[in-house]
Order: sequence, then structure tokens, then C-alpha cells
Amino acid sequence: MKRHIWTQLIISFIFLVLLIVGLISLMTMSLVSDHFDKYVQKKHDTTLTAYKNELKVSYLINNGTWKPAKVKKIGVRALQDGLILVLKNTDNKIIWEPSQTLLHRATNTKNIDSMNKKNGAIKINSKKVALVQFSYNDALGYTRHDVAFINDLRISLAGISIFVFLVAIVIAIWIARDLSRPLRQIVSFTQAVASGDYRNQLPQQTQIVEVNALVNVTNELSRQLSKNQALRERLSSDIAHELRTPLTTIQGSLEAMIDGIWPIDEARLVSLNDEVIRLTHLINNIENIASIEHREDKLIKVDTDLSKLIQQVLNNFQSNLEEKRITLDYQTEKSSLQLTQIK
Repeated sequence: MKRHIWTQLIISFIFLVLLIVGLISLMTMSLVSDHFDKYVQKKHDTTLTAYKNELKVSYLINNGTWKPAKVKKIGVRALQDGLILVLKNTDNKIIWEPSQTLLHRATNTKNIDSMNKKNGAIKINSKKVALVQFSYNDALGYTRHDVAFINDLRISLAGISIFVFLVAIVIAIWIARDLSRPLRQIVSFTQAVASGDYRNQLPQQTQIVEVNALVNVTNELSRQLSKNQALRERLSSDIAHELRTPLTTIQGSLEAMIDGIWPIDEARLVSLNDEVIRLTHLINNIENIASIEHREDKLIKVDTDLSKLIQQVLNNFQSNLEEKRITLDYQTEKSSLQLTQIK
């Protein structure tokens, strides 16, 4: 489907912006998610280590014994963080685990069987004194604030993308209009030139080298066409004049012979034949106008009998001279002419 250059530029620019903004948004979100996952994972591991260290401190403070009250206090805080803590001795017997009441209060610790579990050992001087098991909802341990942060980040990226897209549309329209305006002017100008109007010239009003070059070429084309048109008009005028002269001479001489003013002799017939030959040469030259425009003809000089040429011209225009009652005498040796008009 054919489209205007203005439309094509806008569509291309918008598509390019969508592609770039989309790729940048996807890459940004992917990188942020990856780094944030690592951050959450590290924070999760740090949290589990902190609870293990707290259990170890509680064991040491109580002279190497486990106090259920102390362990319960730690376990309740773990439930608040979304962790289910189960403490066992080295024989795998349960020292402490949360009651159903505590589990019921922890709204984020449902479906324990489907939760992720991580086991660890509590060691004192490289000696294992207990086993601890942590259960949690997801592998990374996202908290409510973590999820809110990710959602806010996605909303912000979407807002920025929409804003950039709208700005890109405005810029695309401005650039497309700036590029298409001189092209539309060139189209209108060439249409005027095609109709024969060579008077105007295109102004250079852009900062684009290629467009200015196109303007220069178009203006030069218009000037050449205008010059060629002037040459054709002058050539047509010259051809008409050159054709009219021998035809007028032939017509005047024939009328004088018909009216009996001039005798029909060989000299006058030869003069008329010369005019016909000259007229034929002119017609042949008209056929060669196209080739003459594309080459430079050389001027060939030949010797000419001036006396004979003058006599031929006088014979051709004798009827006009007699009509105006003008007598013309010439002498070639003295290179002089006498012109007498009878009143």
C-alpha cells in the first residue's frame, strides 16, 4: 500500500521507539529482578543464619541446655517473619515446634506440607548439638514489602515507557513534517516546471545536506529548461525570418515575371533556383536542430565572389526596389554604392 513520506516517517520512527523502549524496559526489568532475587536470597539466608545463631546463643546461655520458653520466643518471632521453626536434638526428637494455635495465628503459614523446607545443624566447637528445620512459603522468601517494591517498579517502568512513547510521537511528527515540507515544495515546483512555468526558484531552508542538494539540482534543472525554452523561441523566430526572406524573394520575382515587368531569362531563373536551394538547406537544418543542440559546429571559411553575391542580392530585391522607386548602382573595383530614390 502506498503511503506519504510523512506517514511513513512517523510509522517508522514510532516502530523504532517502541522497539527500543520495549527492549530497554524488558532488559531493565530482567536485570532488576535478577539482582533483587539475589538480594532477597541473600537476605533470606542471612535471616536463617541469624535465627540459628540466636538458638546457639540461647543454648550457651542456658549452660548447654534447651529452654522451651526461650526457644518458643525465638520461634514466635520466626513465625512473624513467615518462617516455621522446628528444633530437634541429635536423635531427631523434637525439642520444640509451633502449636496449631500459633500456626493458626500466622496467616502466612498455611499448607505446611507444600512449603519449602531447609535443614541445618547447630554446632558448638564443631560438635552438633541440635538440628533445626525452617519452612517457608517461597524459595526466595519475598516479604509483602518486597512484592510491593517489585510492583511499584513495574508500574514506574510502564509509566516511563508511556511517557517516552508520547514524547517520541511528538518528535516523530516534528521530524516528519520538517523533512516532508521541502519534498512537498519540490513536488509542487516540478509540477509547475512540467507545465512550462520556469519563473520561480526553490529556497534553501533546511539543514539537511541531501535535501539542499536536491533543491539545487531542481533549481538548476529549471534554469536549464528556461534557457532551452528561450533558445527554442529565438530559434523559431530566426527560422521563420530565414524562411520568409527567400519565399518573399521568390514570390516577388515570380510576380514580376508574370506581370511582364521582368523578362524570363536564364540569370533570373538561376537566381530563383539558388533561393530554392537555400530554402531547402534551411529546411534540412531544421531537421538537424536536435543534433545541433548537442554538438559544437565548426565555422568553415571559404572564398566568396563579393561582386556576384551583390548582384544576386540586387536581383532578388529588384522588385522591392522598383516598387519603392529606388535605383541602386554599385561598382566593385571602387567598392562604392550609389543609392538614388526617385521622388
